[in-house]
Amino acid sequence: MEKRYRVLYLGPELPTALSSFSCIKWVKSVEIVPVPEALRAAAEYVVRGYYDCVAFLSPRSPRFLRQFMSSWPPNVRAFAVGASTATSFKEAFGIDASYPETYSSGRLAELIKLSHCRRVLSLRSEAGDHELEEKLREAGIEVNRVDIYREVPADIDVNELASRFDLIIVSSAEIARISCSHIRPYLGDAIIIAMGPKAASTVNSMCPGARLLVPSRYTFNAIGELLKALGCR
Repeated sequence: MEKRYRVLYLGPELPTALSSFSCIKWVKSVEIVPVPEALRAAAEYVVRGYYDCVAFLSPRSPRFLRQFMSSWPPNVRAFAVGASTATSFKEAFGIDASYPETYSSGRLAELIKLSHCRRVLSLRSEAGDHELEEKLREAGIEVNRVDIYREVPADIDVNELASRFDLIIVSSAEIARISCSHIRPYLGDAIIIAMGPKAASTVNSMCPGARLLVPSRYTFNAIGELLKALGCR
């Protein structure tokens, strides 16, 4: 008899790429809180052309910034950490953003360096790591990082976590940090699917002993393909 998997997704929202799976239970473990004063400053930087390149590190960043800008200036190039972020930018501003084949801040830094950017505005969560900015500064590129939103723990009814799950998905290091404190008592023999090595490292430190799986591609589509291969529908 085919095994029926129970999958727990922890995060601020259920990604579109996973929304059709009936095997997934979404528990909102994180709240996303925009920082209006930072967004106003970032919008002014972009509109006034203080930076020739802008880097977006999550799909939320273009959506939040769009509320403070009427259009994207033609002389400013946009870069995204991955395809979902590039799609979000195009939906927000109607133009394309460049993104690396491998979705990571390190690879994004390489792309920006190859694109001969001189001054880069980095827009992201305040909990994001500093890999992008450090690599660009090492290459002699001026970088201004603006944290335009923060991730804070959501109120969770622990009864939602008490059911047995076979797979638990965490999509970032910060979500792993916040979520592990909730799920640690209920892990059992569940496997945690961590989207990328940074999320995996946080799981290892916050949920020691957890069984861990890291897909070779750090995307929600890759996780969806994995679930389908396991028979999840």
